[in-house]
Amino acid sequence: MSASTYAAWWGAIVATMVLVWDIIKWRSRGPRIKANITQDPDGYGAEFLVFVTNTGDLPATIESVKFRCLVRRALVLRRDVDLNHSFSLSGNNGFPPLPLQPGEPWEVSISPSRKLPQFPSGRLIPVVEVLESHRKGPHRYYPKADRFNAYVRSKNT
Repeated sequence: MSASTYAAWWGAIVATMVLVWDIIKWRSRGPRIKANITQDPDGYGAEFLVFVTNTGDLPATIESVKFRCLVRRALVLRRDVDLNHSFSLSGNNGFPPLPLQPGEPWEVSISPSRKLPQFPSGRLIPVVEVLESHRKGPHRYYPKADRFNAYVRSKNT
């Protein structure tokens, strides 16, 4: 092979790598949120702490944070229990809708504001949904549920 053939192959390989890198950069642009949901070790079992950070390169708007619960009745069957009226958000950093700049953290707690509803029997699976403006569906997070299950079962007996 001649030198021009090697140069053509080299150029094609480099151009392909640059195209792949540009696609990766394009896909990772925009607002991205990362959330960490924990339970306060000093608090009681029904309070969840939500830490949200915008890890993207553009501002994100948090539209809502919702708490709901799934009840596992059999291996795969789940029943949704609406908890919007029983739990509320509390914190000092503002409430949705809330704009988050790149790298900006936000913290809120979800705790019961009323008497808990009567839950059907089965294992409870808490779900925290964080909805941001540029996504069609919410981010769903499933925090550990051992303390929550114990707390709810103690209140429902």
